[in-house]
Amino acid sequence: MAENQKFATYPSLADRVVVLTGGAMGIGACMVEQLALQGSRVIFLDIVDGAARNLVQKVTDLGVPHTPIFYHCDVTDIEGGIKPIAAKILACYPIIDAVINNAAHNLR
Repeated sequence: MAENQKFATYPSLADRVVVLTGGAMGIGACMVEQLALQGSRVIFLDIVDGAARNLVQKVTDLGVPHTPIFYHCDVTDIEGGIKPIAAKILACYPIIDAVINNAAHNLR
């Protein structure tokens, strides 16, 4: 059994558009990877650019059907962060199937 096939598959997640905040590390990164492996179109936001870009490369190298999309976004900045990124996402994907609010930072 391949490494990425040791978990259940959920065909209902295929081609679903999922937006996730705080997706570069920890639980968020695991969600990005697993949703992408299920065939979801994952768009994730984070402020940690290096980790996010590494995650995109890692997940892409797994052979997922849709490469995850990363946007640098500070979710504490509604006007300068959330609104412009939301407009970009909605311009490409007018229907969002799921939003996962995962962003958190203990050191702020």
